[in-house]
Amino acid sequence: MRKLRSGFKTPSTKIEIDIFMDGVKLFNSVMSESWPILYRCANLVDSRPSVLGIFYGDGKPVPLDDYLADSIADLKDLKENGVSFQNDHYEVDVRFYLGDAPARAMLKGIVGHTSKDGCVRCDQEGEYDYEAHHVIYSTKIGNERTDESFEMRRDPEHHKIDSPLSYVQIRFISQVPLEPMHIIDIGASWNLC
Repeated sequence: MRKLRSGFKTPSTKIEIDIFMDGVKLFNSVMSESWPILYRCANLVDSRPSVLGIFYGDGKPVPLDDYLADSIADLKDLKENGVSFQNDHYEVDVRFYLGDAPARAMLKGIVGHTSKDGCVRCDQEGEYDYEAHHVIYSTKIGNERTDESFEMRRDPEHHKIDSPLSYVQIRFISQVPLEPMHIIDIGASWNLC
């Protein structure tokens, strides 16, 4: 409600939310990690991120269903009922789910970006280069992954588990954009089409 008081950047009847999830190792001497779930209302004047939830424990949050349960329940409620504020009613929709490559793989229930079936944009299978110690993809592009092909699991080697995010009708390709850190900054661009 506080964010709604700031108003919309442009007139709208819909609140567009971006959700960000990632893990942070707080101390080198222990295995504990913090996994915050942050959100921002992208089309509101006050679009600063806020905390939706935080996991703290040894390693990644397992099981994933437990980590996401409260936020999924809240999202389902917001998407079904919207928000009423000052005699106006607003729809709520998630625009993007954001995270780095390892967090995205965990949230989508797919293999990691360094695996042979790790390309998130096509179904090309890479080959492991034992001398260089990484996966190499050819310049030939495989079949493009789409929201529909992902949902139908047309490439079973790409999928590990059913993601709990499917309960909120996520479009796993178009609503989960790539981020530059693992593509450009760290130099993992060899596995992207």
